Amino acid sequence: MWWNDEFVRTFGLLPDEDLSNYRSGQWFKRIHPEDIERIKNGIQAIYRGSQSRWSVEYRCLKSDGTYASVVDRALIIRNTEGEIQRVVGGVSDRTRQKELEEQLLRSQRLESVGTLAGGVAHDLNNIFTPIVFSTQLMQEVESLDEMTRFAEVIESCAHRGTELVKQLLTFARGTPGAKVAIDMRDIVDDISKVIRETFPKSIELKVEVPEQTWRVEGDPSQLHQVLLNLVVNARDAMPQGGEITIAIENTDVDKLRAYFSVGLEAGAYIKLRVQDTGSGMAPDVAERIFEPFFTTKPPGKGTGLGLAATHTIVKNHEGEISVHSTQGRGTVFEVLLPVSDSTATDQPPTGEVFLPHGDGQLILVVDDEPPIREMLEHILKQHGYRVLTAANGAEALVHFADHLDQMTLVITDMAMPIMDGPSTIAAMRAINPRIPIIGSSGFTDAPATISELKLAGFMPKPYSIETLIHLVAKVLR
Repeated sequence: MWWNDEFVRTFGLLPDEDLSNYRSGQWFKRIHPEDIERIKNGIQAIYRGSQSRWSVEYRCLKSDGTYASVVDRALIIRNTEGEIQRVVGGVSDRTRQKELEEQLLRSQRLESVGTLAGGVAHDLNNIFTPIVFSTQLMQEVESLDEMTRFAEVIESCAHRGTELVKQLLTFARGTPGAKVAIDMRDIVDDISKVIRETFPKSIELKVEVPEQTWRVEGDPSQLHQVLLNLVVNARDAMPQGGEITIAIENTDVDKLRAYFSVGLEAGAYIKLRVQDTGSGMAPDVAERIFEPFFTTKPPGKGTGLGLAATHTIVKNHEGEISVHSTQGRGTVFEVLLPVSDSTATDQPPTGEVFLPHGDGQLILVVDDEPPIREMLEHILKQHGYRVLTAANGAEALVHFADHLDQMTLVITDMAMPIMDGPSTIAAMRAINPRIPIIGSSGFTDAPATISELKLAGFMPKPYSIETLIHLVAKVLR
């Protein structure tokens, strides 16, 4: 291995670092811990495969202790038997470019969510109306069956509202993350729910997905944004209604196709197709459709960033996007995304029917919402625990100090008046560093919260009784 002077100026050398020998593993020590497994898997795939080029993004440690966002590109030279003889490549620092791209994508993502606002308000009102009716009728009925039926209506509406808010947060927050193996059927399922909840009823949705698809490696939030942008574009092309088709399929790109496509390697891909029956585009418009700030919409109806952002995301995922359109006959967008080398699958944990009971352990519940405190106290007592409640951190600390020898667990909200969750946790840890604490919040940044505050668990609101009881039992085990 050889490194030029510019590399040393940009990244420096770490103490006792020898980058002259690849097999020493020194380079891997520079790669961010969350990226290392993905990079190693990619390198193994090169040895097993026949590809001649490699391009990957990851975070690389600099001599000042910060991480740069880099692109590592390589040309793989093989002999006639396909064995690797030499690898020639370079590392580019694109940290600033990534920051600017993220600003663009976040701005456009919020614009997309804004276009859905009318449909969201309409659907939330449809969710709240049955809840209001049911709560009023429950006060009048005498039959247990009728009471149960109204309760089921409330529960169903609450779940529907929760899913809608969760989807909107996914798009609006759009926090960039490490690329992971993704089943595109999950992305299609998520966006389909948004379409059915927020698009006009005059637009019909057709979804065509096979029973099994290969996985792609990507940022889930950004791939959500790609599909959302394409379906919003389709919706806007059909003001009088029409049909949107979302389809995915496994496909292969042969060497001839790859030769005539910039940035594509021959190999396995997932093809995503979004088709509408709208007004279509003239050829001169279709040619410019991915240009930033180019838009055919009237002033105030769009910035022209949607398809430009989509194009950027697809290219960053080493894919390709194309458009085919005929005036008066609709438009078809096709996205090709390379298949992930990873074969890992994340299996969701299977739920248990039995809910464990406590043995009289004392739990402190801290939340500024009275209904939440009341419900948590009732549920925990019902499952064998003793409970103290507090409306804020200051009140919680009094209970905590008075029952220090008996306290086994604290469940606290993160955002409260007077004294918030993080301050409360810090004060309790100063008194008893070993007390297990479960956090809860309407904000969904669970991984960051758990890591920063060293929590025993985190429950994003709303959560179910099963989630609460199983987590409490797990922490107290």
